[in-house]
Amino acid sequence: MYIYKTQHPQGHPTNLKTPMTTPEKTNLIYHYPFSCGSCYIGQTGRHMADRIQEHSADIRLRDRPRKTERGKSAVHVKDHRCEAHCDDAQIICSAGNTKRKREILESALIHHCPTRCIAQPSFSVPTVWLDLCKAEATRLFESVICFAKK
Repeated sequence: MYIYKTQHPQGHPTNLKTPMTTPEKTNLIYHYPFSCGSCYIGQTGRHMADRIQEHSADIRLRDRPRKTERGKSAVHVKDHRCEAHCDDAQIICSAGNTKRKREILESALIHHCPTRCIAQPSFSVPTVWLDLCKAEATRLFESVICFAKK
């Protein structure tokens, strides 16, 4: 599936379209691994590149004093002395254009993740709903290279 944006050299509206690159995609669920074998699953309505850059900065600056609490990734890297592979972030799926849809799907994916996931769901979903999402979560994980069965 391609997401398109219009583009024309003189700035005029046109039917010429170019596919958006992965960092420009929005409204998605993403994943990145850690060297210890754990992973992080998150959701964002913004550009994926912006969100991953925030994770990277939080991890890089993890030992500096800060007024707010550090994110899960930074705490995990510090506590487990491992590395976050933010550059290897992958999109698990597009997740609709509402925050609630992303949060529900993120919660199901965290719950059914085949590896140890350090993330906490943004939204608490009843277990009955999570069980209903199991087949879809499994299908989505199989489509992501690092989770695919070899």
